[in-house]
Amino acid sequence: MAGELDAGLIAEYEAIFTYGDAGPHLSDAQAETARTAEERHRDMRDAVLTWLHHAEHEPPAMQPVYELPIDPVDADSAAEAIHQAEQRCVRAWRSVLAATDGESRDLAVRAMSESAVSLGRWRRVLGQTPSVDAFPGRSA
Repeated sequence: MAGELDAGLIAEYEAIFTYGDAGPHLSDAQAETARTAEERHRDMRDAVLTWLHHAEHEPPAMQPVYELPIDPVDADSAAEAIHQAEQRCVRAWRSVLAATDGESRDLAVRAMSESAVSLGRWRRVLGQTPSVDAFPGRSA
């Protein structure tokens, strides 16, 4: 059952990459939000890697580069790139939920919840309302 976490782990990798690429373009106020969120993604990545190691599953490797749907060139485009990465993360972890149970499901729920909170923060940064979804990760 460990392989089901791979999609979520890849989404964590992509989010970490996006924060690194977009971060230098953010305003000072946005940068603090980004640092906190990136740290949470790194912690989740590490938790998933540890869980997969104990499950004796070879995780997918982080790629050196991920293609972003938006090229961050200023604070607005950087915030939007991060917003989209958080959306992808929530969706990826939601898809993992259907294929997991027990400890792996608990990990996926925690990851999806943390990403949903971060997504809400970035929606507020972008001035979007509502800032939270009743059913995070569900397609519109």
